[in-house]
Amino acid sequence: VVAALGTFRRAEVGDRLAALAPDASIHVRGEVARVLGKHRHPAARAACEALLGEPSWMEVLRARALEGLGHARDAGAYEIVETWTHVEKPARARAAAVAALARLGDEVDSVRTRAVERLVQLVDDDNYRVQISAVSALGTLRDSRAMPVLQRLHAAGGDGRLRRWAYEAMASIREGRSGEESLAGLRREVEGLVEENRKLKDRVSKVEDRRP
Repeated sequence: VVAALGTFRRAEVGDRLAALAPDASIHVRGEVARVLGKHRHPAARAACEALLGEPSWMEVLRARALEGLGHARDAGAYEIVETWTHVEKPARARAAAVAALARLGDEVDSVRTRAVERLVQLVDDDNYRVQISAVSALGTLRDSRAMPVLQRLHAAGGDGRLRRWAYEAMASIREGRSGEESLAGLRREVEGLVEENRKLKDRVSKVEDRRP
């Protein structure tokens, strides 16, 4: 139900989920945090941070919280997410943080360079799950600065799956970001229109309430 509600970009959805009492299910709690981040709700950052201190089966809570922070388009969340890429953190949470860094870097220009630099470092991580996530994340960012490390990884031999991921990431970078940037711009424009429409409805409703 929470995931389904998350597909509706309406203010009342975020408000309802933000007020939702803690659920016994880690999946529901994690999904609430992810949806709040996706909606960029004012309560998103606090809700996601609260879950980062809770260990859970397969790191479900932390992974969803980090995903929510990645969606939130909040430059202030970068430091939090980047901390969870460090080696002392659980591997599944680290992999989720890596993906979240890519999304933040993709949508927040002010942290893009830092995200690319950190992901390039993580391509050589000792944990395979984190390494794969970093290579995939560089493909998501489509930043040409990542090409040298991806070319090295692809040419080095070794694990075939890793070489394949590196190849696909390079292909994404070569395709460029023009189409993706156009879609992102259109999404922001639509979201702005939705918000303007909501405010207009609120004003009309207040005018009607004042009518005799």
